Amino acid sequence: MHKSITATQAKNKKQLSHTKVVTRFAPSPTGYLHIAGIRTALFAYAHAKKHNGTFILRLEDTDRERFVPGSGKEILDLLRKFKLDPDLYPTKNQLADMEAGKFQGYGNDWMLHIDEIEKIQDEDFTNVFVQTQRLPIYHKYVWQLIKAGYAYFCFCSAERLAKVNEEKKKRKEPLGYDGYCKRHYTIDEALDKIKKGEPYVVRMNVDKATELFGQSEITIKDQVVGDFTFDFKNVNDQVLIKSNGIPTYQFAVVVDDYLMGVTHIHRGFEWISSTPKQVFLYKALGWDIPKFVHLPIILDPSGGKLSKRKGTVAVTDFLKEGYLPDAILNFLMLLGWAPKKGDTREVFNLNEFVDLFSVNDLNKANPVFNRTKLLWFNSLYIRNKSNDELLEIFKDWLKETISAENKNVIMSQMLQDNALLDKLMLVKERVKTLKEMYEMLIFFYQEPTTPYNFKDVKGIKRYSTMTLYNALQLYMRTKELELEKDMWVSRVRDIADQFNIKHADMFMLIRLAVVGSPISPPLY
Repeated sequence: MHKSITATQAKNKKQLSHTKVVTRFAPSPTGYLHIAGIRTALFAYAHAKKHNGTFILRLEDTDRERFVPGSGKEILDLLRKFKLDPDLYPTKNQLADMEAGKFQGYGNDWMLHIDEIEKIQDEDFTNVFVQTQRLPIYHKYVWQLIKAGYAYFCFCSAERLAKVNEEKKKRKEPLGYDGYCKRHYTIDEALDKIKKGEPYVVRMNVDKATELFGQSEITIKDQVVGDFTFDFKNVNDQVLIKSNGIPTYQFAVVVDDYLMGVTHIHRGFEWISSTPKQVFLYKALGWDIPKFVHLPIILDPSGGKLSKRKGTVAVTDFLKEGYLPDAILNFLMLLGWAPKKGDTREVFNLNEFVDLFSVNDLNKANPVFNRTKLLWFNSLYIRNKSNDELLEIFKDWLKETISAENKNVIMSQMLQDNALLDKLMLVKERVKTLKEMYEMLIFFYQEPTTPYNFKDVKGIKRYSTMTLYNALQLYMRTKELELEKDMWVSRVRDIADQFNIKHADMFMLIRLAVVGSPISPPLY
């Protein structure tokens, strides 16, 4: 049922137990990785590396209904692309089993095998970083909670739960489970029902909070937010194990963080409401409580939380648009963190950031995702790349992005062009993204399939078609002359004056005629 610990695993566990700081990035493989996720990973990585600690990637795949195939591997690949390499992470086999839906252990019949589950050792699942590959360890600890009275079996149907909430609505009471099963069934009675095949879940018994903490209210210290207080009278009996035998986030995250030795939990502020439930579980299991680092929420400039309804938020989409990973990281560093007073720099590489990073410098205020500032960072990083480095970055972007869009002919021509570097140098100083660079260079490899509609361009559309035509006819004769740049510019301006065309509009007219686009490398 479960794998035995190997010598390597035992060695790694020993190393982990002596690490001062352990952080983790624990996303759910339920779709694209949000840009805020990379910021969380960045801060957790920096915290660990600043203290020569361990950074873990764990995939929390217990929500199988929302599981998206391939997203787990994509998360690992993205961390590596951003150079946030985890020290411990899921193996290829663990990723493959997750993709195939092969769980490690038992499903909804787990209580029928409790004798075997009780014999499981924590070390049996060292170096397993996918939650569905760790099911027996959750069953082991939830059984301990049940026997101690901190959790109980619940047999209520979905219909009954809906009815309970409907009645609570009528009475204008807070919604949530009414604790029926903990009042009506002993453990032995519950086990009899399970043996008869009745479906069940396991819930935490919040009534025990006062016994655990000496009062219903508890104050939790967060390293960013500060102290915050919760009253367990407002906390429901959370489901810990679902009817399919898979744990919920609330329970699995506690077991995993403790067994993996996590010392500091970095996550978004939106998770703060789950903290008292998790503190309850730590206390009930007799475990030390880690330090919490709840990061401020990234806001959209138009208001509200950053979401895909208001623009790009997926990390892969930013990369497809031609943003460089190190530019994105530099931008994200300043969303919630700032260097010490007196340090006015904005540009930091990853190593510099790690050296400077401290959770004490994290800001409570919610930062705004300024896309203009991100473009500024990206253009700066593009300009600062050496020519050879930029050539390789651009080629890699072509292979990953343009090939995926089935534009292989243009991509192949660019990759085989010995003069590609010369062309990149024409636009390096004026582009903000690799995508802009690509769009400025397309005309070298492919003529426009249809003439550009000049009347679509601001400025140009003020002139008659005949005026534009005649100006271009005269320019075509100029084109045959071999003029130095200053003489060429002067000649173009003279033509513009002859037809009462503004100089800037004349240059745009030529650009549209030559390139088939209002953007291009320097025109001369």
